[in-house]
Amino acid sequence: MEGNHVEDKIHRILVNEFVSLITRKESGKKSFQVEIEKPYNFYGSRGFMDVYFSFSVWTSEYDSKLVHNVFEIKPFLLNFGEAIRQLKTAGLIVVANRFSDQCNLRLICPNTSENMVVLKESWSSLSAVNANLEILIVDLDKLKELNNEKEIESDSAIVTLDTKEVNESNFGKFEKQVRDTLGLISNQEARQRYKSN
Repeated sequence: MEGNHVEDKIHRILVNEFVSLITRKESGKKSFQVEIEKPYNFYGSRGFMDVYFSFSVWTSEYDSKLVHNVFEIKPFLLNFGEAIRQLKTAGLIVVANRFSDQCNLRLICPNTSENMVVLKESWSSLSAVNANLEILIVDLDKLKELNNEKEIESDSAIVTLDTKEVNESNFGKFEKQVRDTLGLISNQEARQRYKSN
């Protein structure tokens, strides 16, 4: 039970830090909105969107459109297929309910060796998952530091993978970028680090 408690704590920290980051970076946009643990019930499919984030962008001098984003946060990525299924379901619901033809999907995981192993095993299927899917690998300590800075000038706490850029041979390049930018820790180390927070 202790493992689940720590995982819930890491999940909560990640949600809070990401909402803080999004709010600081995007708050100047028109019709900015963030919702945490947004429930959905769509033709019997029930669940929660960890973070739903939308904003308007100008498409012309007189017109704007709403951009939708759903974030699924997985402290320990045990089942990649299930995480993607949850994201895709939430994305379909947003598109259906908000009269939009697009919802950007973001899967967020800490920089653990085990999470990278799961991604490596799923790598060949990533490019076929969804054109609007990004995977964000984060270092929680660096994310907290970034949120404490007066101005956010870089995303030094995050490495982003756009699944449109995935091919069979470039996992090593992505893993190297994660190692060089964030470093890798074990799931056990992540649990120990955030147990007392």
